Amino acid sequence: MRSSFLFRSLIVFLPVFFQISCAHTPSYTPEIWGVGAMHGKGDGIIYSIPPKDPDLKMKIISGGIQSDRLLSLRIYFFRTKNASVEPEYLDPKELSVKYGPKEPEVFPTKIKANQEHKPMLQLTAEKRQEIELAFPIPADVDPKVGVESFVFYWKVHYGKNLTDAQAAAFDRKDKAARNAPGPDDFPETDTDPYWGDDNLIWW
Repeated sequence: MRSSFLFRSLIVFLPVFFQISCAHTPSYTPEIWGVGAMHGKGDGIIYSIPPKDPDLKMKIISGGIQSDRLLSLRIYFFRTKNASVEPEYLDPKELSVKYGPKEPEVFPTKIKANQEHKPMLQLTAEKRQEIELAFPIPADVDPKVGVESFVFYWKVHYGKNLTDAQAAAFDRKDKAARNAPGPDDFPETDTDPYWGDDNLIWW
């Protein structure tokens, strides 16, 4: 009797499990261009910072659109051998996404990082570090369909008042073969948004 009950329960559970396991969000692949840019494994793009004699390798991967209507971007930093001890950091106010030439610039509303020096994302001397950023998607976008493309603008401060600022474009995989807009179609703005502890969540 017990085995029969377990078997019936399994039959009921399997379709539910199958639906959950097959649930997915659109995946995005990067366009490989920019100073010191190269293709990385797992649909990522890698930048060398600075481009010549780099101290850091920065890999950017899109985690897709999450259930809370947030676009996830994961940034991995790998410190090279004999790297400089000069501090590096990122300012969340200098990290943004644009979903189209006429769309407004959006900034991260959630940040996941093992950092002590907030609000700046101070990089440490560890060989490998990870930061995850979450950006809101437009209200009229179905998260199951996602946006066709987006551009991520980033800036890393390093050395003695030096910076590397570039733009990484990502296309939805089923649209990647088309002529998606590049960074020249997404001009940076001078937006200076209100930035306080109320609208940025660290987790």
